[in-house]
Formats: sequence, structure tokens, C-alpha cells
Amino acid sequence: MKNRICSTILLIAISLLAMGRADASSPWVLTQGEKMITGTYSGYELNRLYLTNKDRRQTLIMEDDPLIAIMGIYSGTIGRLDDLPQGITIEVFINKEGKVRALRNQQDSIKQASGIPLKAWGHGASLSPDGHKFVIYHYKDGLSLHDLKDSAIFLNLSPFSLCAWNKDGQKLAYAAENGLSILELETKKIIDIPLGVENADLTKIITGIQWSPQEDRLLVISLDDVPDAGSDLFTLTILDIQGNILIQKLIPCLGPVFWLSQDEILMVTFSDISMTTSDIKAWNIKTNTFSSIFTPENLTNLTYHPLQNVLAFSIRNGIKEEIFTYNLEENKLHKKISLLSSIHNLQWSQDNTLFFWQESNNAICELTQDNQLKIHFNGYLPQNTVEDKILYFLTEPLEESQQVYMQKIK
Repeated sequence: MKNRICSTILLIAISLLAMGRADASSPWVLTQGEKMITGTYSGYELNRLYLTNKDRRQTLIMEDDPLIAIMGIYSGTIGRLDDLPQGITIEVFINKEGKVRALRNQQDSIKQASGIPLKAWGHGASLSPDGHKFVIYHYKDGLSLHDLKDSAIFLNLSPFSLCAWNKDGQKLAYAAENGLSILELETKKIIDIPLGVENADLTKIITGIQWSPQEDRLLVISLDDVPDAGSDLFTLTILDIQGNILIQKLIPCLGPVFWLSQDEILMVTFSDISMTTSDIKAWNIKTNTFSSIFTPENLTNLTYHPLQNVLAFSIRNGIKEEIFTYNLEENKLHKKISLLSSIHNLQWSQDNTLFFWQESNNAICELTQDNQLKIHFNGYLPQNTVEDKILYFLTEPLEESQQVYMQKIK
């Protein structure tokens, strides 16, 4: 059973800005004298775009630098014509001079889910490992704990989004106003752990929480931010569940972190704030030594399966996204599948398959054990919401909150 970490809204926003996201509105609005046509992309040569429609091939002249994007409902990824595979259906926007100024994919028709609407609205969600409780994060109302049976609010917890379930879902650690809190669900007892900042010029922002394998320690990642100046310096803190700090370490440009064992931690560090070059390494906390595992470029969506001792992640290659696994026992990298568009919130299921949200189709997808892509239905999959059932939103929540749904997958 894997540790559960709710996604950090702040870090998601930062990472999306760093990935060259396209705006879904203005380039796709037709002005006077413009038109939009659809067809099958059949390649290009110099400034000529080839489009097939009803077995008739058209040649369209392009502007010098047309906008090329793979789009979801609200946003997408800017790319190049070389990234587009021939045979996909595209929408072509032609200006009043008759030249192609922009093109994008046409979204595939995906079946609608038959999920149960819950009486809860928000911008993020996380399902407990036992499948009986869930948390909702709302920009205005903060983090709240709900009973899955009737969606009733069990407790209002925190103004922040970040939290982590223990293995059986009976404890929840979460970021609080003055540090960290641990809730015992059966007794409703809350343990508050202050994580103050000695330097008054710094603001500590918790960006990661992890239970240790024996659940007697917590690993907390925090960004030591300097208001109006910014910072790339993170503090990695290991403490016991009484709140005693055991280890603290400053690490610049720190990414995802996972417990490998009671004495070893896997972490990702980036070369700089652009997050293009990364180093996945193991840190032995007893000997304070590091060993590099490998150094991928354009790493995203890293997740860890502790029972299999396998990493899963994606590598961005222009518009395309490729999913890999890395077996830490065998030190072997395996390419699983190449997808046309961006994916988000990659996570393991109880059946050792991988679930994720595909942006271009607004689809909840599963990569099976034999590397087949299974598209379940339209919807947005938050991080840490897959058990024998999943929690999802109809689309990616942006400014307005959305109702959360529950769908059984077995």
C-alpha cells in the first residue's frame, strides 16, 4: 500500500507556467473574414499544409509562424508541425488573407461516466486508502474531511491543500497554519507540530508530506520563500510523530521525495528553476551519503510503488509525452507508451496499473500491465484518488469549484 500525498495547488501552478501552456480562448476565436475547417492531417512541406477531407486532399498556405497546439478544454501545449502524427483530425484556422494562422487537434469523442455525484465541491480531492473517507480542498474554504457514504463534513481541517494519508487511512497528516497537524480519525484527536521559521524574512511553505514505511516518522518538505524575491531553497525535515525534529537538511531546487526504506529516501533535484535537467538519487540518512540513480531530462509525474520498488514517470518530448518505469531492484528503464499530448497526476492503482488524466481529451485513462491504453471516460483525475473506486471532477477545476464524483472501477 502506498503513501498518499495530496497535490500542491501552488506547485501545480508553477509547473504549468514552466511548461509552455497555451491559452485556450483567444487564438481560437474567429474574427471577421476568418474561417475554420476540419480534416485529417496529411503532412506539410515548407509553407504548405496538407489536409484530407472526404478523400479529397487540400493544400493550404501557412503564415510564417502559425500557432500549433494540442489543446484540452481550457489549456494545452504549444508544439511544432513535426510533433503532429499524420492521420489525426485537426481544426485549421484560416485568416482573411486565406492563410493558416493556427491549428489544433479535434478532441476525440469519449464516453461519459456514470459516476455518483457527491455533495461536495472544490478544486482538489484525495481518497483515503480504505475508501471510506475523502478530503476536498477549496480555494476559499480550505481543506475538509468528508464521509464517502453521505458526503457529510467530518471535520474542517486547514486553509492549505497538502495532506498525506497513512497506509490504512486512519491517520491524516496535513499542512496547517503554524506547521503540521496529524488527525487520528477514530478519536478525532489532533496533534499540532509547530514548524517555525527563525528568520523573520522567510516564509515557510510546505510542499510535501510523507509517512515513513513504519509510520513512526514523517518527512516534510518546505520551501523557504523570500517574499518579493523568491527562492529555490527547500528544507527537508524528518520528525517523529510527537513532533521532535530528527534531521533537517537544506537542498536547492528539490522536487518529489519518497521513502524507499526507514533509512533511505529517494529524491529528485533539478539543475535550476526551469526544471528541465533532473537527478534522481537515493539518500542514506544514517550515513548521509547520496547515490545517483539516473538523470532524465524533462521529467514529470514521478510516482513510486513501494511494494514493487518501481518508479513510474513521464518524459515530455515536444507535444508528446512518454511514460516509463524504472525498476530499482534491477536498475532497468522500460518505455511503456508514447502519447500525443500532456498527461497529469500519474498514480498507481491497487492492481499495479497506472492511471492518469490526459489533457487533450479531458479523459481519465489507465495504462494496463500489458501496456495497453484504456480510456475510461471524460473527466479530470486529481492526484491520489484511485483505489477500488476513483474520485474525479467533470473537468479540470480552475477558478470555479466543481462537484466531485465517485465511480467504481472494478
